[in-house]
Amino acid sequence: LGIRPQRQYPYGSLASHVIGYLKQWEKGDVPESATRVFDHYVGDDKGIAGVEASMDSVLRGLEGRKTIVKDEKGRTLRMSDYTKPGTGAKVRLTIDAPVQYLLENTLRLAGRAAGVVMDVNTGEVLAMASVPDYNPNDFIPSISKKDLNDYNQNKLSPLTNRAISQYAPGSTMKIPVAIAAALAGRANSRHSGNGYVTYGNAQVKCWIFRQHGGSHGSQNLSEAIQHSCNPYFNTIANIIGKDALVEGCSMVNIGKRTGIELPSENSGMLPGSRAWRAAYPKAALTGHEIAMLSIGQGTSMATPLQICAVAACVANGGKYYSPRIVKQAVSEDGKIVVPDTPKLLVDLVKAGIKPADFELIRNGM
Repeated sequence: LGIRPQRQYPYGSLASHVIGYLKQWEKGDVPESATRVFDHYVGDDKGIAGVEASMDSVLRGLEGRKTIVKDEKGRTLRMSDYTKPGTGAKVRLTIDAPVQYLLENTLRLAGRAAGVVMDVNTGEVLAMASVPDYNPNDFIPSISKKDLNDYNQNKLSPLTNRAISQYAPGSTMKIPVAIAAALAGRANSRHSGNGYVTYGNAQVKCWIFRQHGGSHGSQNLSEAIQHSCNPYFNTIANIIGKDALVEGCSMVNIGKRTGIELPSENSGMLPGSRAWRAAYPKAALTGHEIAMLSIGQGTSMATPLQICAVAACVANGGKYYSPRIVKQAVSEDGKIVVPDTPKLLVDLVKAGIKPADFELIRNGM
């Protein structure tokens, strides 16, 4: 009998959406390239979700090979050649287990939620959680039909990683809009209103108007962020215009995948972008649509990971680091397959935002 490797997840469901799970090898999984080379083929378990899937080719070692000499009746005489299979690379994640544990337990109080914690100076994801979750040990060596049905039929979708799924971002979108305004040279704009802005027959109201019938009065950018004032951002977004708004939000990856080493990451949706025009070919970025974008409503969508990366960029003074979940990968022979290097996507100060203007955004936060 051959010896086969088997995964073990000692922390159970901890970081399960990051780690992922495996699917047992089946005879039908033989790749076409192997059928032309081997008379008999036994494959490895395959990563289906999480890092198990995205780093599958790195985690697997080189295939082993045996050449067996048989007689005319098919009886084995001897093994004439043997190549030992490789063990694959060691993959180290950025996850901090105590932080992950704390995040998961906190989110469980909500019942269904997602959260991301990042190192603002490197882009390393210290914790990423989505609840409810699952236990990857359930898939070892293979998951029972009952357990798989339970997961798939659960209305709370425990197999879905909500941290990289898209939702209406709401007021969190005001920060990318503030960045776009600063890039357009409007960070020092003051605006006042009566608690709502009218676009044709539509009114976009501030929360203070809905609750008390009032307004925040005259505000600068910092105060508007602090108060989460809808009319301020409706107004400033329309002042800078759709081109500057879309360009500024795109610069901090709104409407784009972050590129984190996880499968099935959603890109979100940025109204006015090329993807938006393809999805809504008959739509126009009107003043009302721009106002809705400025407060994360309408057709705008974003992932918790995208918004966390923007918050980290504001926290560190304007450097947007691409989020990463894999810290390093080293092969069996010591070769670095994935280097431990932060990925700086853009420095907003170098891109044109004055340091004093960027401080207005940080102060508002």
